[in-house]
Amino acid sequence: MFTKEQLEKWERLGYVFPEDYKNFALEDESKEITQYVIQMNLLAIPKKFGEAIKISVLTNIPLGEEMTVSVFDLDSILSNEPEGDSDTLLGRTRVKVGKSNVFFISLTDAMRKAAFSDIEFSAAECYVTISHKNATTAVSPRFSVANDLNEKSFSVSNPSKTKGLNLNDIQKAKFIATLFGESKGEYNLRDIAYIYLNTINESGFEKGLCKSSFYNLWEVDRWGTYRYLMYLLGHGEEFANEKILVDAKRNVWRTVKQVANGDFVKTKVIPNLNKLKKFADDSIFVENPVTNYIGWTGQGFWQDMNIRITNPTYKKIWALASQYYYLQLSGKVKKIFVFEYKSYDWTGLNITTFLYDSNSLFDYFEKYPDMIPTDVERIPKMLYFGKTD
Repeated sequence: MFTKEQLEKWERLGYVFPEDYKNFALEDESKEITQYVIQMNLLAIPKKFGEAIKISVLTNIPLGEEMTVSVFDLDSILSNEPEGDSDTLLGRTRVKVGKSNVFFISLTDAMRKAAFSDIEFSAAECYVTISHKNATTAVSPRFSVANDLNEKSFSVSNPSKTKGLNLNDIQKAKFIATLFGESKGEYNLRDIAYIYLNTINESGFEKGLCKSSFYNLWEVDRWGTYRYLMYLLGHGEEFANEKILVDAKRNVWRTVKQVANGDFVKTKVIPNLNKLKKFADDSIFVENPVTNYIGWTGQGFWQDMNIRITNPTYKKIWALASQYYYLQLSGKVKKIFVFEYKSYDWTGLNITTFLYDSNSLFDYFEKYPDMIPTDVERIPKMLYFGKTD
């Protein structure tokens, strides 16, 4: 919902609206909405792939409803105007309307390859669209992105020895199952293990491992992932005959033993579980593990990082980590307290995950409170696209 007064304010801030938008503005907020509208501004335009687009969205779509965000490469040579049906889709995702709608979209190397899959040009002409089922789609101005990849990355290479874990076999199995759950079984996210190495050393086994929502909430997980992982690891015989969900649409349930002996587990789960188990045996369950993450106790999936709750503390840290990551990207801070691990699961779903030094983040923003918006809703949210989008 927006009023004529709000529309005038946005226009003063530089937003340009079609003339007929004034017909949709309300005299006051008590009147009924007749049409939803979306307005988009590009706040930062990338010069190369590997960099990010920053966009701001103004809309009267109700809070919590989903908008679809898409990035295209312009293929309409004759008209040189966006034509979504014929242009190359580089990525698409959905995002919920919030109080403040500012987003970062990273242009990945996969997008670069898609843009130049047919003919090699010096640059791609790109644009962004934002749509909703009951609103006219907003289309950004075109912008050129060079056929080049900015491979700028942050290093956390500072190997140091840390205290080892004195775990029994059952505890080791729980640790490995949790590592698999938090990483979705993806080996390139194995460094998540060092976060739980630290939380266990800091708080003890149960309290430390309960920092993981996968472990903390395993009893209410209808899919029973933790149960069949423990069964596969030789410490879940008590779960063998428990039924877990395997198909939500058809409401199909199978026993843990049946699932563990199924084709999906044999082909997709066991090979990755064995890799992560070997990693834990060789690198975590040793006398003095070598780690680049001394004292780091934070980890979040990219969608977790977009949660803007300030209480309790463990959720507030996601907002702090997001803000500090943007400060890193913009070069406003030198010390690296947040590290991004790009990854996809076996279906192509983007499961990019962040590791961070929680204590250092709290200390930094306590020392420099002006470096974070008073309203955490104004911290930009990050959008990632799947491989197959």
